[in-house]
Amino acid sequence: MATSSRTNFDNIESELIELFKKINTELPSHVAELELVKSQSKDGGITVSLRPRNPSSASAWCHAWNGIGRVHFGFGEYSPTWELPEEGENPGADREQLLKHIEEMCCAVIQGKCEHQRRLWGITARLIVHEQTFSVTEAPIIRPNPPLHGTRHYTAYY
Repeated sequence: MATSSRTNFDNIESELIELFKKINTELPSHVAELELVKSQSKDGGITVSLRPRNPSSASAWCHAWNGIGRVHFGFGEYSPTWELPEEGENPGADREQLLKHIEEMCCAVIQGKCEHQRRLWGITARLIVHEQTFSVTEAPIIRPNPPLHGTRHYTAYY
């Protein structure tokens, strides 16, 4: 049975790279830089990041593997991530919808609509996309690096 191009994730790595390049070119020059890391593990995959020059802003990043219908999205220096599409706006999203949602999440990070909050045994990440709040908690995290006390509110890239 053939898969449609909308649900085929065989080329998601290069599609994420192109999406992050597009987002970066839409920003004023020298606001952020694109970073690409190819995994050296046997599982492969890539991590693509948008790193702001403003130290009070959060980076936006994704980790993905070709052929797997899942992308990890995160921001800033802490590890809570959304496993998309399951933990996103549309758990049944096809490839095009998933890429659109990732673009919207990146835009929210660029606008500073994100924060990390220290919990007793973990860290909660919050992101506001079109007035809808998405949150995810990772636990246990006993001693986050860098240290996090209370809530870290990030600022817009520019």
